[in-house]
Amino acid sequence: MAFPTRSLLKRVPVATVVRVGMEVVLVTALVLVLSTVLGKGSASRGGWPTAASLWQCAPALVNAKPACCGPGCRGDMGKAASHYDEKYFQWQTSQGRTKALNTNFNSLFQTRPTDVVGDLGAGGGHILATLNVSRRVAIELNPHARASMAVNYPDAAIHAVQYIEDVEDNSLDLLFSTSVIEHLECPLTELRAAAAKIKVGGRIIVGIKNEGVQVGRQWTDPAQDIDMHLYTWAPQMLANLLYAAGFQVDRVDPPVAAAESASATWTASDRASYKAFVYHWAYATKVGK
Repeated sequence: MAFPTRSLLKRVPVATVVRVGMEVVLVTALVLVLSTVLGKGSASRGGWPTAASLWQCAPALVNAKPACCGPGCRGDMGKAASHYDEKYFQWQTSQGRTKALNTNFNSLFQTRPTDVVGDLGAGGGHILATLNVSRRVAIELNPHARASMAVNYPDAAIHAVQYIEDVEDNSLDLLFSTSVIEHLECPLTELRAAAAKIKVGGRIIVGIKNEGVQVGRQWTDPAQDIDMHLYTWAPQMLANLLYAAGFQVDRVDPPVAAAESASATWTASDRASYKAFVYHWAYATKVGK
């Protein structure tokens, strides 16, 4: 006797066929998983699986670290972040102090006495301490650097936090960062989070070395590189980065015509001089929400 397969299928709704097919796939997958679990369990107790054997089925899930970085995904510090310890702070802080003394940052940043200002990667707070503003917020990963601010600049009353997400939303008139974002594991993620901390109409100013122009210098063992720079930017890439983070980009200095004369040089052991970097300043504004 022949089964009326074709006529039967015509009367079955397509949705039912799809649902039954999905159920068959799920049951098959479940059987395969149980077979694996029972195999592991029988090896340990001669029958049903133990709790330990159930966990063994997905060691990658149990032991995995976050495959991302930055705000919303802070895990154990990796090699890059853990680089910034007391030794690094002692090396860096004298440079930060010299930079703060040799540059009029109130003029460069066009600060106002009523401004609430944040420094992303504040180091020892040297630049913040020079600013004539109403409140100073330091975002600094290194605990040794954060601890030094209250000791060295008690009158500046710097409020120091570890991460950008520790800053109150829509609280900053200005956020600046000097020679920092090249150290960050996920700079775009950090800058997107930073946008939420700036008031509408508030500003962000980012200063970085363009080390992409550097030639003639050999790489070294990363474990011996005190800088630990992970990225570099040309003017267009820096503008694109801030745009992608949600800002309206106003300008990037210096202009191309001035970049050649503004570039730093270093002299190799053979007395030949090479371009080391150009320092760029990007100015942007938070618009919208």
